This record gives sequence, C-alpha cells and structure tokens, in this order.
Amino acid sequence: MGVSKSRGSSRQSHDDEARKAAADLYRDAIKLRPNRPAAHLGLARTLLELNDFRGALAEVKEARRYRPIYPEASAVEGRIHRTSAFMDQAIESFKRSIREAHGFQPEAHTGLALVYEDQGQYDEAVAEFSNGASTVVRYRTCPLPTVRLDL
Repeated sequence: MGVSKSRGSSRQSHDDEARKAAADLYRDAIKLRPNRPAAHLGLARTLLELNDFRGALAEVKEARRYRPIYPEASAVEGRIHRTSAFMDQAIESFKRSIREAHGFQPEAHTGLALVYEDQGQYDEAVAEFSNGASTVVRYRTCPLPTVRLDL
C-alpha cells in the first residue's frame, strides 16, 4: 500500500507542477493581451485546481471586466464557491450563469444539481441534472444516430 500512496503522491505532485506551469503560461498570455476574458477564465480554472480560491475569483472578476455578461465565468465562479463550501453564493452564481445564457448552460445546471445534492435536496438535484442534459440534446448541432432494435 505504501508504493500505491507514493505513486499517487508523485502523480499529484506532477499534476500540480503542470498546473503551475499552465498558470504561468496564462499569466504570460495575459501580459501580452490583458483584454482577453477567456485567458482570465482559463487562469481562474487552473487556480481553482490549485486550490487558490481567492486568485481564481479575482481572475473571474477580471474576465467580467472585459466581458460583463459571461455565462461561463458565472459557472466557473459557482464552481469556486461550491469547492470552497459557500453554497449560497454557488447557487447564486450558477443561476446567474443560466440567466445570462438564456437557459443554455449545462455546466451551471450540473453545478447547481451538485450543490442541491450536497444539501440533500435530491428532487431539485434530479431536476437540474435533467435540465442540463436536455439543454445539451436540445441544442445539439448534429443529428443523433438512428438505432434499430430488432426485438
């Protein structure tokens, strides 16, 4: 079991180093073009993975500075709040994301469902998971494959 833990620890360390390198690359890109909201949001996602919640929220704020209505940023903000156990703020962010996207934001529906599940609100969680899945199917750009069942 010691070897398995060692490998897991080594892999985690390697993943963290890769995330830190990615964060540095995002910072370099932002220095070149600070008005790119997607770069700020990419950095926010990376910082979230590194458990730098304050830094991640600051980057979401910067992304919104250049793109005030940004459904993906609101969804990422919701993930940050959920991960840091601020459930009321997470719910608010996920709902804002869904509003900003006029209903189409599967990441926000899924995040909201996970918050509801964390809180033991299983009926609400199921409804949000269903909403998230139905938006993906409803807005799918290519037709679903036809399946023939010979019974």
